[in-house]
Amino acid sequence: LEKDSRTFLESGSTEGSALGPITAMAAQAMGPSALEQRDAYLQALQEAFRQVIGNGAELDVALATKWPLWGLLHAIVDSTS
Repeated sequence: LEKDSRTFLESGSTEGSALGPITAMAAQAMGPSALEQRDAYLQALQEAFRQVIGNGAELDVALATKWPLWGLLHAIVDSTS
């Protein structure tokens, strides 16, 4: 998962949903076992969300996405507690 998400991010693909790169970033955050590294990924994800989701309608789209974003984020946050 980490390798595939890194490949996706390195490809620089700008087609499709902005949630694709965010999902890939979340998958990258699953890799490091050190909490400091995961925290850095989560902070980067938070900033990405701020850039991509600017209003309620965009949040609705993000919440209804078929990207596995929310499951990944849930797993990341659970692993840090």
